[in-house]
Amino acid sequence: MIDVFSNDLEFFDYYLKMFATRCTDNCFSSYLYYLENEVMKNNPGVRFDLGTLELIRQNTLEGNINAVNYLYKNEEIINLYPHHIQQAAAHINDAMGIAYGYRKTAVAINRDVSFAPAPAQSIPSKMMSLLDNYHNIWNVRDIFEREALLHIKLVRIQPFEDGNKRVAQFITGYNLFRNGYAPIIIAEADKEKYLSFIDNDDVGGFASFIKEKTQEELEYINKLRKEFDATKGSVIK
Repeated sequence: MIDVFSNDLEFFDYYLKMFATRCTDNCFSSYLYYLENEVMKNNPGVRFDLGTLELIRQNTLEGNINAVNYLYKNEEIINLYPHHIQQAAAHINDAMGIAYGYRKTAVAINRDVSFAPAPAQSIPSKMMSLLDNYHNIWNVRDIFEREALLHIKLVRIQPFEDGNKRVAQFITGYNLFRNGYAPIIIAEADKEKYLSFIDNDDVGGFASFIKEKTQEELEYINKLRKEFDATKGSVIK
């Protein structure tokens, strides 16, 4: 755990809620971003009223909070296994009504890419192999390279009907946190760079990007801590 969270569960809970909120509102891969910036922008006839969008936001936020709490507060997770990733995905995709488990059919990616998602029937074995590599082969690598490998390979497998980039970001953040680093937020401004890392299987470039983003998040956490303490102090007075 990062030092700033040590012996302060109240601030830890506050940060996790803020993290889930920022993932909902600011991450380009969030379901809300997809509806507002992809579906409505590319389909002029499709519109959602403000009440519907707010309901979708609240449902998406609830799923993200549940996914964050499942990963970051789950003492039963000693080593990450496929069922942990599937459960996190189920929480993240809950707002879309997608049930627990890997996809059972082919999936289409709504942009030109240089890779083909794994056939549905091969996903269980590919995910087992991926995590075996993560735990037993890539464990001697630099942590940022190791996380870059897991993240890129997971997204390129496309194990779920939707939310694959969201799931990968949550898993990367969780793994970083367990190793004493801040999780990462991949925002709209990072979209083109991030997609290039995935499409080109650019592990080295993405590893450097993760290192940069975790430092940015640590700075955010330290700033948030000061604001949290100041607010807490004013309430006590």
